[in-house]
Amino acid sequence: MTTILFVESDDILRNAIHRAFKAECNIKVTLVMDTKQAKEVLDEQFFDLLVIDTVLKYDDTDGITFLKNIRKEGIYIPACFYTPLSQEDVSEQMMGYNCLTVISNQIDPEGLVKIVKDMLYISGEDGQVKLDELEELAQSLETKVKKFSKQARNINCI
Repeated sequence: MTTILFVESDDILRNAIHRAFKAECNIKVTLVMDTKQAKEVLDEQFFDLLVIDTVLKYDDTDGITFLKNIRKEGIYIPACFYTPLSQEDVSEQMMGYNCLTVISNQIDPEGLVKIVKDMLYISGEDGQVKLDELEELAQSLETKVKKFSKQARNINCI
């Protein structure tokens, strides 16, 4: 199951996000309202994606600074900003901290789900993660490499 940590301080947006993702069976979203809660949760479990609001009204810090701080601590999960600001306003910070993209918080919750699913490489009505396909491919390649290595050893023995 894909896991997302979503940091959003606005109660109404957080509830809308919760409802939008609730229907997605292969995505588990943990919603928190500030960076203190986010850090506590990040210290306890792994997430596939961090989505963080750049403007956090109950916090002493903003989402950009939070991302900067967790990167310094060695937390490098994929991240994107969810913000009322324009991409131009956060693009420099975005690139500096390996942020995937900027999503406008003016987008409807269903649109947000679609963008996040695209970012996570989730496709199809069945919600299968393409990363599963990559794992199968990697296992197949590993098997072929082992077979090739065995054949190469046999050739050297002749």
